[in-house]
Order: sequence, then structure tokens, then C-alpha cells
Amino acid sequence: MKIDIKSINKKLVVFAQRVAKEAKLYIQERAYDTGDMMRAVTVGELKETPTGCEIEVFVDPNKLYNKRVKYKSSVKRYPVYVHEGTSKMDARPFFSLSFEKVKPDFKDIMPKIKVENGSD
Repeated sequence: MKIDIKSINKKLVVFAQRVAKEAKLYIQERAYDTGDMMRAVTVGELKETPTGCEIEVFVDPNKLYNKRVKYKSSVKRYPVYVHEGTSKMDARPFFSLSFEKVKPDFKDIMPKIKVENGSD
């Protein structure tokens, strides 16, 4: 059996793009205030690693700006607070739910995908 790596890589990029699109829709529906976080959802570049390849879907802190918040560190942590929740706010896990929504359309590559939470 021959595995077409280029085909898998292409599907992985499409998968990441779909997760990002769904995350933006989720944010727009349930966590939209200024649109800042929605615009900051980003798909990284496909990178080859010793064990395969990786692509990242994340909220780019450099694209976040909210003039109502005094401290930049709070602005950069805000997506984590929204996703994971706080003691005063329920979690709105836009990436987790987006991943689960898109996953069934990519059953053929799902066994090859490892998901890591990069919120730390």
C-alpha cells in the first residue's frame, strides 16, 4: 500500500482552513463583541517535522487589539479566557467545537491527526 504524502498534506491544510472558518463562525455567533478575536483566527504554515508534518490553527495575539483593555497581557490571554472560561464566564470552546464539527468530513486522515492544546 502506497501512501500519498502530498495528498494527505493537502487535506491537512484544507482541514485546518475549515476548522478556522468554523471557529470564526462560532465566535461571530457566540462570542462576538468587536470582531477583533474573529479576525485574529489564523492558519499557520504547513511544517515538516521528524514525525510527519504539522499545521497550527490559532488566535494570533499580534492581530489582537482592543482599545478598551489597559493591559496588553490581558488582551493576549483573552482568547484563552473565552475558550476555557473563567470563574465569571462560561467557556465558549470555539476551537474544540469547530474541530468536532469538521472532523467527520475528514475520516480518512483523522487517524493521522494529533491534536494539541496550545493555550499554555
